[in-house]
Amino acid sequence: MECAECGEETDELFRVKDRGKTRTLCEDCHERWAEQREIEAEAGRAMRDMMEYKG
Repeated sequence: MECAECGEETDELFRVKDRGKTRTLCEDCHERWAEQREIEAEAGRAMRDMMEYKG
């Protein structure tokens, strides 16, 4: 099986839903993907706090 991100062959793939598409990622790419999503979520929270959004 091949990772959709880096193209490397691997035994274990993780399926993730990314902006409406399902992607299959190796363990390393999955960790980077999860970390990026966490950073985006934190940035969104910081932006809402700066704008005093209470939704």
